[in-house]
Amino acid sequence: MKTFLVIFCCVFCSCNPDIKDAKESTRLVNESKILLENNELEKAEIIIEKAINLDNTNYAAFNNRAYLKTKQNKQPLEVIADYQKALSIQPDYEISLFSITNYFLEIKSYKHVISSANIYLDYSKKNQFPSEHIEHIYAIRGEAKYMTSQFKDAIEDLVTALQYDSTSAETHKTLGDCYFYLNFLPLAIEEFNKAIKYDTNYYQPLLARARTYEKLKPNNWEYLAEKDYKSAFKINPNIEDIYDTNSEILKRIKAVSQ
Repeated sequence: MKTFLVIFCCVFCSCNPDIKDAKESTRLVNESKILLENNELEKAEIIIEKAINLDNTNYAAFNNRAYLKTKQNKQPLEVIADYQKALSIQPDYEISLFSITNYFLEIKSYKHVISSANIYLDYSKKNQFPSEHIEHIYAIRGEAKYMTSQFKDAIEDLVTALQYDSTSAETHKTLGDCYFYLNFLPLAIEEFNKAIKYDTNYYQPLLARARTYEKLKPNNWEYLAEKDYKSAFKINPNIEDIYDTNSEILKRIKAVSQ
């Protein structure tokens, strides 16, 4: 699942500092947005620090500094601290809620993805958050549950995400993986079929479907599995056995392809 961290804010903070300082801080945050988009990180850092010094309750500034730190490859604790600072000032700040949840996914902290997504979705019931963001949060919470073997709970989230966007190849693929591990193999194939339909260059569901054919062994299963493995190799000649299938068919195709 793709993560989304390029999230910025252009808002005026209702703050305790002098009104002039608060307005200037907001202006600087807006300026930092442009600098970050242009990858001018050193300039952005100076501007963001000025914004925070002028108004240390400017939650958008802390959000942008967190994003800057991801671009600078700073330690996760530093990044998370700034997102959390923004949220301590404005707990329902959608941009930081969305971004920190995605960041937890990026660093594979699945437990925190789930807890952060819970908070986001709770606030979404009281606020008008973007529907595409809500869909994405359901999808990545489902992915995090899948990665922690909570397959039944993951299915619930993934099905909800698909109610927002029925064409998401990644969500269909993850849902198929959940069905596979619950041994609902025909349902898994249905989801992999949809993933392949909606993204013809997405090779992972081809590998997943091939693996499912090998386990299910329908009529012509060897032919079907081989066909999917070959299609995956055409898309990406460097694919690995991401499911640790130890498939003899996959090994044979890979040996011939190299």
